[in-house]
Amino acid sequence: MLNTFKTAAQIIAGTDIKQVYFDWMHIAVQEEDKDYPYILWNFDTWKGVLNWGSSTLKKEKVKVTVYIFAYFDRGASTQIKTKETVYDELDGFFRTYCSVLNSSSSVQITNLNKMPREYWPLGITRDADIGISYEVEMDIFCG
Repeated sequence: MLNTFKTAAQIIAGTDIKQVYFDWMHIAVQEEDKDYPYILWNFDTWKGVLNWGSSTLKKEKVKVTVYIFAYFDRGASTQIKTKETVYDELDGFFRTYCSVLNSSSSVQITNLNKMPREYWPLGITRDADIGISYEVEMDIFCG
């Protein structure tokens, strides 16, 4: 199931997302070399309920935390966007990404109309990130 999901989640054509990650440590190590905005699926928060049933199509109901981050240098005199503007842009980028992901036959996000989120004024790496986390619920199909 995870490989099926990862394959679908890495499709970013038609979005403004530059990269999709699945590992916190990779982000921490990639201090300088990240392309923004990027998505991080936090597999450490993955909670699933499998339904193998008797059919050939397997299904898993999943809840997972997903982050989207943009570059935001608080100390730069050249920073022309406000945090609020960046948050609004990130929301739009994430909505588009979710639409592309939902077009996959293997993933269906089920809480698009009521998705909890939290603003992250400081990202994973020092002062260069700003982001939003979302609590995503979805069905994954494999088989």
